Amino acid sequence: PVIYLLIALGLRDAYLALRDKLAVSPRVLQAISYPLLIIIVAGIYWGSAVRGEYNFVFIIGKADKQRIEVGRWLHQNASPTETVSVLGAGAIPYYSGLKCLDTLGLNDLHIAHKPVANLGQGAAGHEKYDADYILAQRPTFIIEPLPILASKTEFLASYRPITHLILKNPVLTAYQRKAEKE
Repeated sequence: PVIYLLIALGLRDAYLALRDKLAVSPRVLQAISYPLLIIIVAGIYWGSAVRGEYNFVFIIGKADKQRIEVGRWLHQNASPTETVSVLGAGAIPYYSGLKCLDTLGLNDLHIAHKPVANLGQGAAGHEKYDADYILAQRPTFIIEPLPILASKTEFLASYRPITHLILKNPVLTAYQRKAEKE
């Protein structure tokens, strides 16, 4: 919101500077300024609301719905002894009924107590993780792996993508541990 105020003030200052420097009548300047202002405002709206903030909120909403779908799929397709690593411990643990490892440590003592350099400089609630610890737990499923986890050699060798089995038009990713002989 502050950025829009700064843009408006900048546009006003530009208008006043042009008015003082150009030797045109105020009517001509207004005839040029108003359409230009409308184009700029429409561009800002399109860039932030339609393509930016709105799109971000839409994807978050879609991800929340897909977490419910994934949880229900796991409830129907996984055995009760299988485990799941999740990015956020919410809908997936609730709907699946399975034991879940919380990648971000909200309800995992090991990750929650792990020291983090520069704590508070990243996204709130998304700074603590331990990719090696998660892999050492050998979860059957990993939903929404963080890039640091997804880039590990062990992850790449031990898990296969299954998103296509669960979701249409996914914004989430899902992986299953490969069978020992795969």
